[in-house]
Amino acid sequence: MEQTLEHARGGALAAALHRAGYKLTNPRLAVLYVLEGGMCHASPQEVYAAGCAVYPTLGLATVYRTLDILTELGLARPSYLGDAAQRFTLHHDHHHYHLVCDACGLITDVDEEALGSVTDEIAGRLGFRARGHYLEIYGVCQRCQSSN
Repeated sequence: MEQTLEHARGGALAAALHRAGYKLTNPRLAVLYVLEGGMCHASPQEVYAAGCAVYPTLGLATVYRTLDILTELGLARPSYLGDAAQRFTLHHDHHHYHLVCDACGLITDVDEEALGSVTDEIAGRLGFRARGHYLEIYGVCQRCQSSN
């Protein structure tokens, strides 16, 4: 457990929280470890479950507070992706794209460079200085289309 938490202490999220004046407690480090380990589109409950495997006494309130802090610092973004759960995505490059299946809830990350140039063009045309963008496209995935 200590090795895992030390790994999180050396991560980019921990450095950002430290620079912002937040304490790097073991429960908070467990949350950061889970998020930096690739858990994307995670609900607070999913982060909590995975975090308890790292730090068994982690509290759900700590998960919510940490996600709120990351959101406030612009390091994470809450979203609702086709179900009732609020989910969080880390901001790695300040643009993020999803395809969300209305039928099964599948969330597919899309890495499409052309979308970045389209959003830059729109912002520029309107005299808007963008710092990032987020796009969710809702519909039905290929698997669900073929099963109907």
